[in-house]
Amino acid sequence: MKLVQFYLPGRGKRVGMVRGDQVLDLTAPAEGIESVLDLVLQGKSTAGVVTRAEWLARSLRRRPVEWASLRHTPSRRLPHLLLPIEPPEVWGVLASDSSPRPGFFYKGNAARCVGPEMAVGMRGDAERTIAEAGLAAILGPAGGVVAYTGCLDLSAGDLLALGPAYRSQASGYRASCALGPALVTADELGGPRTLQVSFRLRRGGADQPEGRSRAAVPGDFDELAAWLGRDNILAGGTVVAVAVARFDGDGTGLEAGDRLELEIEGIGQLANPVRRLGGDV
Repeated sequence: MKLVQFYLPGRGKRVGMVRGDQVLDLTAPAEGIESVLDLVLQGKSTAGVVTRAEWLARSLRRRPVEWASLRHTPSRRLPHLLLPIEPPEVWGVLASDSSPRPGFFYKGNAARCVGPEMAVGMRGDAERTIAEAGLAAILGPAGGVVAYTGCLDLSAGDLLALGPAYRSQASGYRASCALGPALVTADELGGPRTLQVSFRLRRGGADQPEGRSRAAVPGDFDELAAWLGRDNILAGGTVVAVAVARFDGDGTGLEAGDRLELEIEGIGQLANPVRRLGGDV
């Protein structure tokens, strides 16, 4: 099952289930469903989320929205996709060859994330910004994996080079993370290790050679969630992201006007323009 959040002029944020080329509106304030996060918290598990969403779809029987009508640059005058979930926390995973214990870093929360076709940002006080692309798992209230989505993660490479003390500044700032285009429940993907991920960076309308990559997703997300949850409190809707592709422009990094495009088998394409911060995003 694919779940999204989308905007309708005059109606605001809506919760949707993607079915073929259409999106069914599942928004139900009377049922406590005003966001995808509400669905995750109420459903608790993959099976629970699917059951709750299907019940809402049968009960509400609203006229569907065409999926194609949501796939464009956000505008208050037009329907468009939003951030697929407002995560209370986003964690990145750092690979380690010397320890079986995975490394984690705190990326931020919903306030630092954007949705499809929204601009991701380069820090205004950084000289080199790195882009990483990969798969993100959404955890349920009990800590298990409920769904997956795509993730584009930006970090200030020159701040990272200064040492661990600068990791939070380098990685956790506004518009430094894009999620989407949809959440796909874990039962539908057939195992994240088999998924193919394609990432490219477009500059001036052309692909950048270093910005093209295709790989299978590594790692076991249930195991990662178990490590992260040790002696820790993880709120339902927490996101854990694993990068499989990276772009640093041969040391020069991203440029304002670049476009990042991530395609994940079974999830779809997440595309975001890049701009330098220092003003409103």
